[in-house]
Amino acid sequence: MSNFIGAYGVGILMIWRLVLVVFSILLLLMIPSIIYQKALKRISRKVRDESNKAGNILEQWISSIRTVYSFVGERKSIEDYCAALEGCVELGVKQSLVKGLFFGSCGFVTGFAIRALLSYYGSILVMYNGVHGGNVYMVTLALFWGGKRLASGLLNIKDFAEAAAANKRVMEVIKRVPKIDSENCQALDNMTGEIEFKRVKFAYPSGPESIGLKDFSLKIPRGKTVAFVGGSGSAVIALLQRFYNPTAGEILLDGVVINKLQPKWLRYQMSLVSKEPALFATTIKENTLWQRGCIYGTSY
Repeated sequence: MSNFIGAYGVGILMIWRLVLVVFSILLLLMIPSIIYQKALKRISRKVRDESNKAGNILEQWISSIRTVYSFVGERKSIEDYCAALEGCVELGVKQSLVKGLFFGSCGFVTGFAIRALLSYYGSILVMYNGVHGGNVYMVTLALFWGGKRLASGLLNIKDFAEAAAANKRVMEVIKRVPKIDSENCQALDNMTGEIEFKRVKFAYPSGPESIGLKDFSLKIPRGKTVAFVGGSGSAVIALLQRFYNPTAGEILLDGVVINKLQPKWLRYQMSLVSKEPALFATTIKENTLWQRGCIYGTSY
């Protein structure tokens, strides 16, 4: 921008009429820039979404690499990941096409259109207005290079477009209001530990079409030992700890709906060791106590 402003400032001081003629053609440079920015912003947002899909698949396979290896699922993992990347490849081709059209239009305007216009109108000024040919050449050179610097500066629109696309996602996370209220809740003075599920329906947010629990009802008295068999057992525990809210139905602790209980207090009443626990180099007792004390922050 400094080169552009300086070059055109020199041109205005020397032959202002030549500069005014060039300004008319600069619109041909600005129109492709505006189109390029909007198209690139839209494509960048789609690339980010497709990359997230592929990244989620990769993360799942890597986090369960021992299971994948034990069931000889490496080839299937690679095929799934490659299939997820196909969307990124198609969008990358579109992105390259948009870039090529933009660079080509900028090169045509700055390299040919501006030079041709300056040469034509400059010759008219020399022949009929008594302008010195050397001054026309100097102004032509200054405006030509100023236009090229402006075109090269506009190439940074890509970075601004990608930043704007990423910023939208970041702001969505920052402005998100959690559905689980952790402030305006109560804690029980005396807890007996009676748990009841009333017609609970639940599906994970990442897969709403896959129902984990449907019309699930169960009452567990105090001191009762219960075993859940199947993939829905982890969903029951996650709901009980209020890491998720049920889609329908209620979960009660001592007759009180757990939505009215403080999540921090509720999780502090439980101890959980998952199928893949994080154990530290200490005793079993200390590991259990640590997990009980930190369960309200992260589940292990």
